[in-house]
Amino acid sequence: MGYSVIDRNSVVSRYLSDMRQFSLLSEKEERELAALLVGEDKATAVNKLVESNLPFVVKIASEFRDPAVPFEDLLNEGNVGLIEAARRFDHSRGVRFVCYAAWWIRRSILLALSRHANTVRIPSYHLEKARQVRVAERALTRELGRMPDREEISRKLQSTIARIDRILMVKTSA
Repeated sequence: MGYSVIDRNSVVSRYLSDMRQFSLLSEKEERELAALLVGEDKATAVNKLVESNLPFVVKIASEFRDPAVPFEDLLNEGNVGLIEAARRFDHSRGVRFVCYAAWWIRRSILLALSRHANTVRIPSYHLEKARQVRVAERALTRELGRMPDREEISRKLQSTIARIDRILMVKTSA
């Protein structure tokens, strides 16, 4: 028997099209669902919060694309973070769910990247710092029309050149 090869792009495309059936929540709907999180309908509320915020996971996962980790793995890890956020969300703090969930989604994705992409485990906070340096470098490249030097990057990030060098050295040596 032969095995069929699954095209990764078609899997992601199908996921994205299936995700469109869930609508985004208004602030009022989000508050109503959040109130249910403490009641008997907690599972229903968690499911609805997760389903309506799946596009947000795609947005965040897109920021962390890495050749070493397939995009669908980033989506899966982001979804794990989204589920955790929905389970832990406390609406009484006056924060929108999507703001709260962003931290959990990023955390899950960064942990996955550190587990899968490196032989030597690099702490997730360091991966986030390296990502910030890359984002600043791309922004400066667009602004200046050339590759920025380390001093320009350090000014943009309000950091020292030595700190930027340490961040980049650990990331590139892994």
